[in-house]
Amino acid sequence: VDGRGFGESTKMADGKNVAPERTDAAVRTMLSDVGAAFDYLRKQKNVDPERVGIVGASYGSSLAIIYAAYRANVKAVALLSPGLNYFGNMQTEPAIKKYADRPLLLVAAADDAESASAVKTLKGDNPKAEDKVYDQNGHGTGLFTAGVGLEDLLENFLIRSLSH
Repeated sequence: VDGRGFGESTKMADGKNVAPERTDAAVRTMLSDVGAAFDYLRKQKNVDPERVGIVGASYGSSLAIIYAAYRANVKAVALLSPGLNYFGNMQTEPAIKKYADRPLLLVAAADDAESASAVKTLKGDNPKAEDKVYDQNGHGTGLFTAGVGLEDLLENFLIRSLSH
């Protein structure tokens, strides 16, 4: 799911453009969108509603952890290229603390220095948190195109985290 105004979510049903916003109100709206997607997925007949996790990339990683911090039914979270405070209104450190000891995967690339640093900070001393910093390969979903094995890392994390 792309945030409103980002990726492929840049048009409304009537064809008008949706501008990307970074205001507090926009963040609340995007968190509501995350919740709607999460609830929709949990209602699908081929999904065990007790075993659903969230994967977020870039500012979407902030939305993922902030949403999950307040929802005990989110069983695992993977953050690709996380930040500590995207746009100045998406603080992830308090969310990580509230999320507590549920399974967490943090991934970045060293050539994305801000996210690589955020991975180390957010992991802290949490024994349930796993981290991986690739040597290079950019930011966000760009990590998937690098051919470094992120798909396998993510799949294995989700299988381990959601299978019990």
